[in-house]
Amino acid sequence: MKKMKTLGAREIISFPLLGIDEIEARVDTGAKSSSLHAEKIEEIEKKGVSFVAFVVPAAGNRRFETDEFTVRRIKSSNGQIERRYAVQITAMLYGEKYKTDFTLASRPTMKFPVLLGRRILKNNFVVDVSRFNLSHNYKK
Repeated sequence: MKKMKTLGAREIISFPLLGIDEIEARVDTGAKSSSLHAEKIEEIEKKGVSFVAFVVPAAGNRRFETDEFTVRRIKSSNGQIERRYAVQITAMLYGEKYKTDFTLASRPTMKFPVLLGRRILKNNFVVDVSRFNLSHNYKK
C-alpha cells in the first residue's frame, strides 16, 4: 500500500506551469473537485476549435487559454448548482507533481484562492485538520 502524506487544513502550494510559486489553499474534504480563483472566464472559438480563456490574478493577471477542458455542474458552497469550466493543472505538494482537474471559479470574496478537493486527496493524502502548511514546511 502506498504511504500517504499528511496535509493540514490549509497548505501553501505551487502551480509551476502557471508561474505561481506559492499560493494558499484550503483543503476541503467536503468538495469533490478542486477549484482555482480565476476571472474573465469565457469560452472562445479559434479556427473552429473551442477554448476556455481565463485570467489568474495570483499569476500576475496572466491570461491562459486551453482547448483541453470540460464543463461541469458543481454545487457551490451556498448550495446552488453552477456551470463551471474544469481544466487540468499540475500542482506541487511535498515537492511532487499532482495533475488534476481544477474548476475555474470567481472567488474574490473568499479567503483562499484555491480549494483542494477529494479528487486530488484520494489515494495521495490524509488530512489532519489540526495542522497546516505541512507540505510547505517539508519544502523548507
